[in-house]
This record gives sequence, structure tokens and C-alpha cells, in this order.
Amino acid sequence: MVKFVEEIRKIIREFNALRDSMKEKTASIMQDERYSDDFKRSLIAQEKQACKAIQDELISKAKKITEDAKNEQLKGKTVGARDQAFDIKLSNALQLLKTIGDSMTLEELTELVEPFRQDYHTMNLLRRVFVKGNIQGVTEIFGIDRIDHNVSAMDEVMKHLSQEFNRDIDQADTMRLLITLEIMKE
Repeated sequence: MVKFVEEIRKIIREFNALRDSMKEKTASIMQDERYSDDFKRSLIAQEKQACKAIQDELISKAKKITEDAKNEQLKGKTVGARDQAFDIKLSNALQLLKTIGDSMTLEELTELVEPFRQDYHTMNLLRRVFVKGNIQGVTEIFGIDRIDHNVSAMDEVMKHLSQEFNRDIDQADTMRLLITLEIMKE
């Protein structure tokens, strides 16, 4: 996780340098008395267009870093053998959870989930069903999964990065991203 944070911070530094450079160019163009106001706006728009290409490149880098980091986090997660019997068991379990899940005991819920323990993605799905259905025993049955938390945090960072990097460069603010990354580091 530390490597991910450092690589994303590097991209943010590159973006901030680009933004500062754009501000300097804009100020320089605005101070140049040789140009009309319309021509100044045109020059600034051209500079912003050049910046947009670099912004897109930085977003692509960030996406690649995020995908690589997520894959690294999920590397140890297993996918169980899925066959028709597995699908039927899962369908039955989901139907039970939907209809009477909130009235089942912790032991019954644990027994219901047990056949799916070896499949990370199915357990992740079941956890979400428990949370959405406000069914008891989420922590007892599923525990606290640091990997899910890390992957979710990476997705959040990528979402905010995309929002900031796709804005007009003059309006972009990366402070919230830096704070989020600092929290992730801990």
C-alpha cells in the first residue's frame, strides 16, 4: 500500500507542477500588451489544450498504478470451483437471506455461508448482501477484511483523481487527495 501511495503522490506532484506552469503561462500571456484580449483568450485556450493532453496521460498512469496495486492486493484471494451445484447453493442461500435472513440466528447464518468460504468473490458478494439487508453477524461471519478496505480506498482515490485531473486545470485542487493518501499510508 505504501508503494501505491508514493506513486500516486508522484503523479499528483507532476500534476501540481503542470498546474503551476499553466498559471505562470496564463499570467505571462495576460500581461503581454502586444495582444488583444480575444487573442490572449485564444492563446490561453491553446495552452490549456496542451495541458489537457498531459492531464490525460497522468490519469492513464494513475489508472495503471491503481490496477496493478489492486491486482497485487487481490493476488492471495482465491476463487472456488464453480459448477452447477455451487450456483444452485448460492442461489438458494441468496433467496434464504432475502426472505428470512433478518430472523436467522448467527449459527444458522454461519452455516449458510460456510460452503462459500473458499471463494473470495462470492464471500464479498454475500458480505454486501448482509450489509444491505441489515442482517446480523457481518463482523462475526466475515471478519474485517483489510484487503477489501484497501481496494475500496484505491478506487476512491482513483475516482477523486479522475475528477480533479479532468477539470479545468485552473480549478483543480489536489489537497483532498493528498490528505486521503496520507490517511491511507497509516
